Amino acid sequence: ADADAGAAAGSSESVAGSSSGWVGGAAGGSSGEGSATVVEEDGNFDTCAVCDGGGLLVCCEACPQAYHAACLGEEAPPEEEEEGQAWFCPPCKAQLGMA
Repeated sequence: ADADAGAAAGSSESVAGSSSGWVGGAAGGSSGEGSATVVEEDGNFDTCAVCDGGGLLVCCEACPQAYHAACLGEEAPPEEEEEGQAWFCPPCKAQLGMA
């Protein structure tokens, strides 16, 4: 179950968290066709690359993709990371030879 689904409402702006790559926004879900093309000020998409939903997302440092921790499963970074710790999505990890 997605515990973040109803956690936020109102504005659809993403708010930069720490430098760990976590951002939060409205949990409005999919806004329809082409919603993944919206790039926020942080340079990442405002919807999850897996389910196309909004909310609390972790952002890749190498590409504009963003994900829900629940959608990443074991690939998700810990919520409390060291300051400045970079996180890379599974496709970028594979491309960078980190997988």
